[in-house]
Amino acid sequence: MSFKKHQRRKASRKALTGVELANIVAAVVIASSLLALTIANMTLMLNRETSKVVTSSLTQVTTVMIVTGHTIAHGDPLSQKVIAIRFYVKLAAGGSPVDFNQSKLTITYYNSRIHVADAYGIGGKCFWSNLSQAEAYFKNGGKAWCIVAVVKGDRDMLLEEGEIFMILLNLKAMGKEALLNPYDTFTVEITPYLGVPLTITKRIPPAIDKLMDLG
Repeated sequence: MSFKKHQRRKASRKALTGVELANIVAAVVIASSLLALTIANMTLMLNRETSKVVTSSLTQVTTVMIVTGHTIAHGDPLSQKVIAIRFYVKLAAGGSPVDFNQSKLTITYYNSRIHVADAYGIGGKCFWSNLSQAEAYFKNGGKAWCIVAVVKGDRDMLLEEGEIFMILLNLKAMGKEALLNPYDTFTVEITPYLGVPLTITKRIPPAIDKLMDLG
C-alpha cells in the first residue's frame, strides 16, 4: 500500500471518529435536556400537589365549630326518659364556613345501647331556616331524627362567622334504644365534609325533668 493511500485512510478514520464523537456529544446534550425538562415538570407537579395538600390542611384546621351556650335535655318525667337533646353551635373565631347540606355533613349519635352512624336527613325535614317553625315541628311530633335550625344568620345552609345553628337530636323518633335513662352517658359527633369534627359527651342526671341543663 502506498504511503499516500495509508495517510488518506488514516485521515478518514480520524474524520469518522470525530463525527461519532460529535454525535455522542449531541446525544448526551439532548438526553440531558430531556432529563432536565422531566425534572422540571415533576417539580412543578409536586409543587402543585403540595399546594393542594397545604390548602386542604389549612381548611381543615380553620374549619372549627364550637358549642355556644349549654346542652339541654328534653325529658319525660312520667317515664323518666330523655326524649331529645338540644344544643347550639357556631364557628370559632376566624373559622371557615361549614356546609350543613346533608351530603356534606354527618351527625352521629350513640349511647351504650345504640349507635346511629348518621341521624341527619332521616325521618323527615331536617333543616329549617326558621327556628320557631322547627320547634313547632318537634313539639307536634315531627319524625326527623335530627333537626337543624338557623337561630342567627342569613337562613342558608352555610354556618358562617357570627351565625348560630340549633341542633336537636330527636331520640324519640330514633326508637326506644336511643332514649336515655338517669345516669346514662351519650355522645354526639358532628363531622363536616371539610373541617374538624365536634364531639359532645354528656351524662344524664339522676332524676328526669322536662328540661335539664347538662352544661
